Amino acid sequence: MIILWLALADYTAVVISRHGLGLLPIFFGDVAKLGWPGQFNLDFLCFLVLSALWTAWRNGFSAIALLLALIAFFGGAGFLLPYLVFLTVRERGNMSRVLIGARTREMSLSAEDERDGPSPSSNELCISRRGLADCGLTACNH
Repeated sequence: MIILWLALADYTAVVISRHGLGLLPIFFGDVAKLGWPGQFNLDFLCFLVLSALWTAWRNGFSAIALLLALIAFFGGAGFLLPYLVFLTVRERGNMSRVLIGARTREMSLSAEDERDGPSPSSNELCISRRGLADCGLTACNH
């Protein structure tokens, strides 16, 4: 992701130096022409909206979440790539926490509430989360 971000940053710097910052009229002008460049731009716009919505949702629609969503919408991969690297490092590679964020705790509590029957033993929890071998157990046939 870091290499992708560096390539994007370099490319963007070259484009800005040659063409300036007048992206929006070109971007929406292509969409208005109903050609392939416009179709690509509209498709990309959908990804920007999706990125912004996910960023806001992941952070619980708080004030900071809405600010990050705005940055995600206008920053595109320039924001999303370093943000995902940051989250991956902060969450120590736990992709559930990277993707779900503020909702991780409420989802795990919700899952516990839905569970029927007695609480599982520590061995049962270990098996369900890691498999037999990681728990130092072996399968047996009765």
